[in-house]
Amino acid sequence: MNKQYAAFTLIEIVLVIGAVAILAGIVILAINPQKQIADIRDAQRKVDIGEINKALTGYQIDHSGSFPITFPVTLTEICDTGKKSFDEVNAADCVGYLNLSFLVPDYLVAIPRDPSLSSGFDMIDIAYAALGGTRYNVYQKNDRFAFWAKEAEAKIVTLNLTEQELTDLIDDGDEDPVDETDGLKSPITYQGYSYPIVKIGNQYWFAKNLNTPDYRNGDEILHVHGNSKWYEWNNLVGKWSYLNNGNGDNNEPYGKLYNWYAISDARGICPSGWHIPSISDWDALEAYLNGEAGKKLKVTISSSPSWDGDNSSLFSAVPGGIRWVGGSFSSWGTTYFWSSNTSGEAVATRQLASWDSGVIHTYNQKSEGLSVRCIKD
Repeated sequence: MNKQYAAFTLIEIVLVIGAVAILAGIVILAINPQKQIADIRDAQRKVDIGEINKALTGYQIDHSGSFPITFPVTLTEICDTGKKSFDEVNAADCVGYLNLSFLVPDYLVAIPRDPSLSSGFDMIDIAYAALGGTRYNVYQKNDRFAFWAKEAEAKIVTLNLTEQELTDLIDDGDEDPVDETDGLKSPITYQGYSYPIVKIGNQYWFAKNLNTPDYRNGDEILHVHGNSKWYEWNNLVGKWSYLNNGNGDNNEPYGKLYNWYAISDARGICPSGWHIPSISDWDALEAYLNGEAGKKLKVTISSSPSWDGDNSSLFSAVPGGIRWVGGSFSSWGTTYFWSSNTSGEAVATRQLASWDSGVIHTYNQKSEGLSVRCIKD
């Protein structure tokens, strides 16, 4: 007698296929656990850059498109600031990286970091600066933010960035900047003021004195008019003034005079990616110009304002003067620039003067008012 066998139902077939797939997954995981771990990490990277993008977009909406930093136009690694807020991060901590700590704690609990790094933010509250970057890169692409998780393992992880765009950006970044010629470059806008940029040797400088009335995060720097308020032993805070207590229209070419407490404040005074030059920075500039550096840095007699230089470097130094501790000014044929180097209560500075074709090495008191030139990190 022939036996009759019932055919498998569709449900039974689906269940069998599902079971086979599960078993295959278990076998693959057992055979190649590293790939599975890499996939999990890449998924976390995708979540991380998505959270940063969401936070930046929220901040942008809430602050009418304004940020306390200047966003780069090329991929730049985000600084590993963890749970630190913007006021808790020193400008020097994020040199070479993009400081997004202004998103903490209102938009992010902490700045995400690549899963290949330790995830214990509490452990790095003190030492985070030594860790450098998060391994997440970002730049502003028109009105959007583009991201790249450069440590991605199983696949390329980006957001708002195609693989071809990423390839082009990386290729551009591989070019040797030393091969670029000296001279003026594209200007940048910072807190409402436009600054021409000049390349001199391997350095990029503002080709104009700093003129911002605010710290990088938007907090106001105290504007002092009267002499008696310029130095107050019990109020050693950041202050600025115009040369000879003038107004903005007449003094715009000279920029502002800042005391040391303004330029050394943790909130930063130069835009993100730029800093107050060190004495080493100034020495490198002077050495590169190789003789009569002061003359090469100063504007010419036909410039407005005018001076006695040849400005062959295009640094365009103007006779911006100085404000002394007592509040008085010296404005004839001289200018002083801050450095970031201190020696006790004195600060190493650089002076240019009508009576000298070189660069004069000086020291100034912290409550004096000097000009500022920012240099690129």
